[in-house]
Amino acid sequence: MRINTRTKRFAWLTLLCVTIMLITAPGYSKGKLEEVFSPEDNLSKALPECQVFSGTHFSAKRNYNYTFNASTKTDPKTGEVSFEFASPAYEIQAKLDKALRLKKVVYKAKNKNAINRQGHDQRVITFDPESASQITVRFLLEGNDVDEKQVGYDYFTLYLGVAHVTLQALLLNEIKDFNCDVIVPDKGWRICGPAV
Repeated sequence: MRINTRTKRFAWLTLLCVTIMLITAPGYSKGKLEEVFSPEDNLSKALPECQVFSGTHFSAKRNYNYTFNASTKTDPKTGEVSFEFASPAYEIQAKLDKALRLKKVVYKAKNKNAINRQGHDQRVITFDPESASQITVRFLLEGNDVDEKQVGYDYFTLYLGVAHVTLQALLLNEIKDFNCDVIVPDKGWRICGPAV
């Protein structure tokens, strides 16, 4: 049975909407995460020191598939988390602090079609803990700045590019119901959850 592109798009959009609704819906929320944890808390202590995983990504729409390798490492002394993802299409290197706040993410696209579609081949996302209220998203093409956005990044805002690390740590800390804002990495958009 062959599933058409429109059906796949609808399924992915539905999954994304349901995920965002579950994360932000007041009915499922016991409270905002910044009311449960503070930036001084060590949320990463529940994570394993090292995790390695691999898989295959398939896109029928763009007619390609590729394997990927990824790893997450947690420094037991500082609590800092490093995440690396490598595939023929793109690479990600990310650092989070012990409270799972984003410190820096570097995304590098390798696929020419993706680069043409996005208009950039690299994104550099940085958080200044002194400001504690925003991240800077720089979009680059061949080393030259294309665009830059400032995005509100209050503690606790979920950055979707490394969401699996944050969600795993929350589950291991027995936090299952919560509410937070999310940031969509490739657009630099912040989607706000409702106030609780």
